[in-house]
Amino acid sequence: MKLLIFFIALTSLISNSLFSVEFMSSDQVKPGMKGFGLSVFHGWAPERFEVEIIDVMKNAVPGPNGDIILARCTGNILDKSGVIAGMSGSPVYIDGKLIGAVSSTWAYSKDSIAGITPIARMLEQKSLHDPNYFNPEKSLKKIATPLVMHGVYGDVKKMADDFFAEKGFMICDGIGGGVSSPDDKSLNPGDSIAINLVDGDLNIAAIGTVTYVSNDDVYIFGHPMDQFGNLRLPISKSYVYTVIPSIGLSFKLGAGSEPIGSTVFDGQAAVYCQIGSSPSMIPLKVSIDTPAGKNEFSYRIADDSFYFPMLATVALSSSLSRVLGIMDNKTISYGFKMRLLIDGKETEFTNSYIYSIDPSYYSYMFMLMDLRYYFSTFMNTDLAKVKILDAQVKISVKKGVNYFVINDAFSDKPGYFPGETVNIHVLMRDYPSGSKTVIIPLKLPKGIKQGKYKIFIANQPSVYYQITKLFPDIAWVQSMKELLKNISMFLDNTRLQAVFINIEDGVQISDKKMSKFPLTYISLLNIKNIADRFYLFPNITEGNLQFKYPIFGFQQLQINIYEEKKPIKPE
Repeated sequence: MKLLIFFIALTSLISNSLFSVEFMSSDQVKPGMKGFGLSVFHGWAPERFEVEIIDVMKNAVPGPNGDIILARCTGNILDKSGVIAGMSGSPVYIDGKLIGAVSSTWAYSKDSIAGITPIARMLEQKSLHDPNYFNPEKSLKKIATPLVMHGVYGDVKKMADDFFAEKGFMICDGIGGGVSSPDDKSLNPGDSIAINLVDGDLNIAAIGTVTYVSNDDVYIFGHPMDQFGNLRLPISKSYVYTVIPSIGLSFKLGAGSEPIGSTVFDGQAAVYCQIGSSPSMIPLKVSIDTPAGKNEFSYRIADDSFYFPMLATVALSSSLSRVLGIMDNKTISYGFKMRLLIDGKETEFTNSYIYSIDPSYYSYMFMLMDLRYYFSTFMNTDLAKVKILDAQVKISVKKGVNYFVINDAFSDKPGYFPGETVNIHVLMRDYPSGSKTVIIPLKLPKGIKQGKYKIFIANQPSVYYQITKLFPDIAWVQSMKELLKNISMFLDNTRLQAVFINIEDGVQISDKKMSKFPLTYISLLNIKNIADRFYLFPNITEGNLQFKYPIFGFQQLQINIYEEKKPIKPE
């Protein structure tokens, strides 16, 4: 009978919270008061736990209403687990009045003591957000927000762990996919809530608890997720599989469902959300061809310039890990396509590459870093208004590793006249077959001055890297057109290049590059003092040999250019 009465009272409290709930300020809270809190420990439904007030820490955090209420939480699983990561936002009531949300604790505490953020501080977050921001175009600390992630291993997991740990998340190995939608999608105090970062074939979600709901306004966590300020990420009702007790900090193992709204403001005392339209998520499709067959994965990733590049990298790594396991003794090639909306105009960006080395783990990491760079570049540029519509990655994996290493290089003679051909002998190790020597013919330009010149020999990306180190102006991007040109440049590591560089004077103003600009004009206009920049442009002459496998190593050699022969006029 008592259980029935409690159930009726709890149901009444939850349903009435949608309309009117009385609040109790931290000034009214006294030591020894008893009440209860609500949180989900399994499934969809919130359960009761007991709360006894220890004291109120006055002005514990900066700003008005900066009190923290200290309370002992008992009952349910808390007697065994202590305060749980994922309880952040759990509403606490005394005499039927909401005092605030569980928000902080001590790791390794022998008792279930929590810090409670007063509800008055949480409600302030709504007034702090900028409604025009989203254009339609060992001490007491916050409870770590569980970030449930499954299927990510090795150094990529470490990279993700480091990235999210800095933001106060607690990485939890969890379930690979999400869950079916709940029968009741509405959010009420005590419900488990997820901030959906990735869904589809991988589910990554930050798990917390709903504190207070007023119409479409929802207040969660009782502390910041990352204290970003204005923030739009999808939110959904979360399913809790179980609580994992831990000596350090216990945590909820859960997963998000279909988004039903959005975060709006990530503030110091709460994350303020709204029910309604959810932010768009960026589709990422991954196709992996292996000797055993074809595998396809589909993800949706939160459209956020800070989170998306890392989350896309993690999703791609998850795909490869599921199919390939340990990344050793394999050759990986990929094709990458991304649809963009640039200032309202749809544009497509593509690139491709081959990675192969033993162990191929290193190539695998390079590939992930390259893709993360592409995403970061487009999502963080201020050259235009850019939106990623979707992305596709097609990966082909073959057993075994083949590659070439450049061991040495020399020219067929020490000096040349302008216009002559330099025959460059390159000694290479062909792994695993043996050694070989190849010859790259490189025709020198006419009209070059007498002197000593260098020739770079390496694969195409390595040569380009050396050139941009010497001449940073050619890689200086000042327009979206230049950015697209540079980032979509196909740099082939199976192409062996020998590059001869003749330096020309020039000038760059804004996005205009002008080589062969007269040196006297540069001096007269004092152009070189603008931004203290260099104005030297490389006039590049190259010779190429195409190989089937990637090339590693770098060589440079020096040649002499003699004064050009002048024809003798007949007397």
